[in-house]
Amino acid sequence: MKKTMLFRLTASLALCAASSAAMAAPTIHSTADPSHWQVEINNSGVSTTAVSVAEQPTVWATNVEWISNIPSATNNDNPTSFHFYQTFDLTGYDPTTAQLSFEVAWDNLFNGFSLNGGQLTNPLSNTNPPFGFVPFSVSSGFVDGLNTIHFYVEGDGVTDGLAFNVLSFTATALPIPEPGIGALLLGGIGIMGMIARRRRTARASGVVRVRL
Repeated sequence: MKKTMLFRLTASLALCAASSAAMAAPTIHSTADPSHWQVEINNSGVSTTAVSVAEQPTVWATNVEWISNIPSATNNDNPTSFHFYQTFDLTGYDPTTAQLSFEVAWDNLFNGFSLNGGQLTNPLSNTNPPFGFVPFSVSSGFVDGLNTIHFYVEGDGVTDGLAFNVLSFTATALPIPEPGIGALLLGGIGIMGMIARRRRTARASGVVRVRL
């Protein structure tokens, strides 16, 4: 009986670990869905939901929507500082295994990006707008739960914006026991405890039990 129960408990733990494999990959949104993006201009401390640019210049990359603070992306020809950011959730994943690859385009100047308020990253020697996409990757700096990625762009006040496209985003899911497995584990532990108590009681009373 004891060996059978131990086998069942071991099998249940294995199933708990295997259940994590079925968990979907973490999610971060491209600028095709601006509802997930916030934008702050000129370090105002006030953020609003970003919007899609209504009429994109022909020189801009066209395989994803661009975002700005207003549909025209034109701020009265006044130079404008943009802070675009998005918050995403890594609850249920090991943040040390997270790897994000993406591409980004901007207009006019790119001042870099950061993850969770960390060091600003801009490995480019020329920050002038390529209008097409430039690839980047991040494999550190992620935390458990909510994370925020920030992008900083300087505009000249005429059709300024950001485009972000996800190439891949992976992270190892943490084991999540299924409800039935958890019940089996608790039940097995309870049965083993009951057997141990009966044996102690039998020894104390001098009763010898014959196993059939």
